[in-house]
Amino acid sequence: MGVKLPDIQKIPADLMNLFFKVSNLCREADAFLNEKASVSSPLLQIGIFERGQEWTGRLSELQQQILAQREQLLVELRELDERWEPARKPESPEREPMLRRLEEIYRLLGYYGRWTGQIHERIARISF
Repeated sequence: MGVKLPDIQKIPADLMNLFFKVSNLCREADAFLNEKASVSSPLLQIGIFERGQEWTGRLSELQQQILAQREQLLVELRELDERWEPARKPESPEREPMLRRLEEIYRLLGYYGRWTGQIHERIARISF
């Protein structure tokens, strides 16, 4: 039977940096979206459209970075899967390190999934 994962965890510095990058960019995009919603003049909407294209590019670039990191985790997950059968026995010295790494991958994939969803939502709102 599975073990409930603890709620408290250590967050690596590079993950924290990515979190701040996503957070800041989403906050800035939200400010742009608020501005976009307040513009009704067709002439001003042209400028908003052009800026929207820039925002879409910035958001898409960050999303691609996250997806590349996600893909690296999936490659590692496949590699762990190939090595799992001998390590699954309780007496195997590889079992605990592999389980810890699987937990880390699980958590990272969760972060990456939420962040790509948040970015995708903003790209969609900018496009309409």
